[in-house]
Amino acid sequence: MSIKAVVFDAYGTLYDIQSVADITEDAFPGYGEIITQIWRIKQLEYTWLRSLMRRYEDFAVVTRNSLAYTLRVLGLAYDAVTFERVIDKYMHLDLYPDATSALAALRPRKLAILSNGSPAMLDSVVRAAGFAGIFIGFIVYGIIILVGPITGAALNPARQIGPELLGLAIGATTHLDQLWVYIAGPILGAMTGVLACRCVQAPGCCCGTACPEAT
Repeated sequence: MSIKAVVFDAYGTLYDIQSVADITEDAFPGYGEIITQIWRIKQLEYTWLRSLMRRYEDFAVVTRNSLAYTLRVLGLAYDAVTFERVIDKYMHLDLYPDATSALAALRPRKLAILSNGSPAMLDSVVRAAGFAGIFIGFIVYGIIILVGPITGAALNPARQIGPELLGLAIGATTHLDQLWVYIAGPILGAMTGVLACRCVQAPGCCCGTACPEAT
């Protein structure tokens, strides 16, 4: 079976999250690298904690809050202009050097991004890199809009189950009664996708009917 589509993560796969270091170093001399490291760690921590507490916020908000925390914990003073300058760079991250050639080599396959980044953030980095016409869409958009307020935008079983088990171990509030969704969802989704594909490509193969080529 030929590969017809390829789905990528955005941050750390196509886009170099450490490319903000030049801007942070220019804004805060001597602190550029440590800012990017703490910022990323706190960004992920906030995401996990909000999933546990069911207090959903757009990833763009989490990103801003994480930067504010980082600058505060490092004791760095800043003004609104400097803060927005650093945030703007995160909206226009640099591609990894081999990303452009790799994506070009994958054409004419359909390409998409699956990420917990907000639609606006992803649209910004894609357009800045000149890929707006390549990617077929952001799968994450529909997922976040539909289930973000309910699940805290935990988009995969590992990301949801891990924090839940940790919460259970330390006696924190958990939502174990909802874990079945993250186990049954992918299984049912895969089965539904296969069935839908077979029904579209070969209607005679639907619902257990033997495919003509298999008889």
